[in-house]
Formats: sequence, C-alpha cells, structure tokens
Amino acid sequence: VEDYSIPLDAPSRYGLDYVALGHWHSYKTYADKNGAKRMAYCGAHETTKFGEPDSGKVVLVKIAKRGATPILKPIPTRNLIWQTWKETIRQPGELKALAKKLDAVSQPKSTLLRIHLKGILFPKAKDQDHLTEIKEKLETREFLYGSLNDDEMTLSPDNNERIKSLPPMFQFAAKKLQEQAAQDPDGGEGLIAKQALLLLFELHKNTDA
Repeated sequence: VEDYSIPLDAPSRYGLDYVALGHWHSYKTYADKNGAKRMAYCGAHETTKFGEPDSGKVVLVKIAKRGATPILKPIPTRNLIWQTWKETIRQPGELKALAKKLDAVSQPKSTLLRIHLKGILFPKAKDQDHLTEIKEKLETREFLYGSLNDDEMTLSPDNNERIKSLPPMFQFAAKKLQEQAAQDPDGGEGLIAKQALLLLFELHKNTDA
C-alpha cells in the first residue's frame, strides 16, 4: 500500500471546503489557522485491533454553503469493543475490586478484553483466589476474547527462595526491605518496603535481561 503526503493547508491551498482523509483507522481532525476543521479522518467503521482508540465510527459532515465552516459529527458504528486494562496492584483488595469490575462489563459477548497486571499479591487479602476468579470470569462470562497477563505479579514480596536467587548485593538490599516489611506488616511503612522490594526484583530482572 502506497502512502501519499497531503499538506495540512490543503483546503486553503486548493480552495476546498472539506478534505476527507482515508487509510487511518482512528478519528482525527485538522484545524486551519482560523481554527476551522476542514480536514479529517473519519476512521474505520469497525475497530480492527487493539490500539485503535478512536475508531469504529463514521463522520457526518454538513456544509451550509460554499466557504462555510464544516460541522463534523462523529457517529459510532462499531459492534466490537476492544479494551486493554493495565493495572498495577499496590494495595490489598485491589484484585478483588478488579474481579468485580469484570462483572460490570455490559456487553461481554461483543468485547475483546486483555488485562495486563503487575504488582504485589497480598496473601492476607486472598489475592491468589481473586486472581483465579479473574481468570475464570474471562472464560465463563463468554467474552468474545479475553486474556490475562500476570507475568509481572510477585507472588509474595518476602519470598525467601526468590531472594536467595538474587546476586549478593541485591540479596543484602532485599533482606533489609524484608526486615522492614516484617516490622510493620499491615502498616504504611511495611507496604512501602514491600513495594520497594518489588521494584528491586524488577530492577534485577531488567539488569539480568
């Protein structure tokens, strides 16, 4: 497919009231120096993939007379709903809330949903159970498509086996943070220590890569 550049001042340069653009899947307008929107992509009438934030619509264009400013009205036409949820779990209970959020999706059979999770699994909040619940809901609510990526979740911020696998310098820092978390397991300082431990694991992962 060949692309052809169109100057942003095409309407004024060629004396056009409106320029309808194609080959771009999301709705986007371009204003002239006076603020009039005389050039636009209407976008694809149906969203075709993740990452098309403003697609699935057509644009009704009304021009009252020659030289008048066009009135653009985007009209939704899509049947499919593509969504990406990116969640960072920092507090106990957030995974439970996310499981409930799935119940609020109004049209699961027309929804393609992918969920990316990172953060901490809190044992006392039964986060592992809620994570399983999220996976099951993606399957049993009959989403058109559902996926869950939890590769960046830390099963336990004080996991001794994981700490032992770190290089000596990382182990020293991890044990200090582990001690701080143990001193205040349910308080703010303990939570900060757990989050710092998670960041330490991520830093080691990126360094190792």
